[in-house]
Amino acid sequence: MGARQLKQELVKIGWPAEDLAGYTPGTPHDMALVEDGWTLRGYQTDAVDHFLDGGSGVVVLPCGAGKTLVGAAAMARAKTTTLILVTNTVSARQWRSELLKRTTLTEDEIGEYSGQSREVKPVTIATYQILTAKRKVEYAHLALLDALDWGLVVYDEVHLLPAPVFKLTADLQARRRLGLTATLVREDGREGDVFSLIGPKRFDAPWKEIEAQGFISPPSASRCASTCPTRTGSSTPPRPTTSATGSPPPRPPSST
Repeated sequence: MGARQLKQELVKIGWPAEDLAGYTPGTPHDMALVEDGWTLRGYQTDAVDHFLDGGSGVVVLPCGAGKTLVGAAAMARAKTTTLILVTNTVSARQWRSELLKRTTLTEDEIGEYSGQSREVKPVTIATYQILTAKRKVEYAHLALLDALDWGLVVYDEVHLLPAPVFKLTADLQARRRLGLTATLVREDGREGDVFSLIGPKRFDAPWKEIEAQGFISPPSASRCASTCPTRTGSSTPPRPTTSATGSPPPRPPSST
């Protein structure tokens, strides 16, 4: 039984494995947060502390709670070359923008590795899609995983991690690994694979607590009407649907 399979079996019985062999430090790369007019929130600092104390693992925060800043703060504490894996190029650009705004990193230090760019720099942001892209029967961009001596690997929106990435990045077990997500529920039910690849859940801040602190807005819902064309071309009567606008819209005037 291999190490990864053993980890999966331990997760199934509620005993996630703890990596005690230590981690490859990677190539040192100095950076720091630039807290100009802002500061990390208490739960963000706690999330980083729990992650670094554990070595590797998953941080769960609700949408809008600042998961990217948790990643940036972990990078600033680790001070090492970092590979960030994200869902798409839009997320890659958002990460790049936040890192340039919130840290001492410069444009020359951040690379994008996607379908549109092939930059490998001390901090490299790559998409899951490019990592799993195949040329004939080979994964065309696996060399990225060994392009630099990564000291930290960040998996953004880890609940959307494509299944092939589990196998492709299994050799990164010697690196610090941080998973960021708003939920640990996966459509394919492979939550155990996430823990065996990245590590156990290190921090989970319930959205109600963060809402009570005023950092995220409470959810709201309202009813609105929509019409759907029928096969004959006419429209069905208005059908109530749900939106998040706050209050129901006025009813349309009735015909006389």
